[in-house]
Amino acid sequence: MKTSNIVSHTEVRWLSRGRTLVWLFELWVSVLEMLREVIKIDHAEAFLNADFQTKLAYLVDIFDQYNNLNMKLQGESANIITCKQAVDAFTRKLSLWSDTRYKGMTTYMFQEFSELFIDRSLTPEMKTVILTHLNALRIEMFKRFEDIADADEYSFVLDPFSAKLEDVPDAEELIEIQSSINKRRYFERQWLC
Repeated sequence: MKTSNIVSHTEVRWLSRGRTLVWLFELWVSVLEMLREVIKIDHAEAFLNADFQTKLAYLVDIFDQYNNLNMKLQGESANIITCKQAVDAFTRKLSLWSDTRYKGMTTYMFQEFSELFIDRSLTPEMKTVILTHLNALRIEMFKRFEDIADADEYSFVLDPFSAKLEDVPDAEELIEIQSSINKRRYFERQWLC
């Protein structure tokens, strides 16, 4: 295998970071072989380092979580309310995962990470690195999405028939919607089935 083929492949395919990490993790043995035989530099030893493996497994899993969030923020059905719900759920998960009082904190939520630690335990130093990173991600998510933090004012869209007039910017339109028997029946058939 020539290393120039790998560079060309990644340039042409425009792989996402998360997917690239997954492939690196899946092709671990082949990459290690290439590092030892083709490149002939001491990168193979660094690649076998337990801390490197831990960080890579964690990154594979956290990027997978981010990719899942990204998919929820896209598409025809995405709107301010669904995006706020997805971001809120993700930031709450980050809080849960980084909560040191939570017993399963470091393994259950990440598949690759969990499999790596079946036969060994996580060092206190690595646990600190991961917890610090999870907290930094949570803070960054709050900053990045602060503009949709107040999207609750639009929650009446999800169920206009239980919304209160004082909570809605245009109460007259809401009155028209709530007074329509046809709209109520349509809503109940579409959303409440």
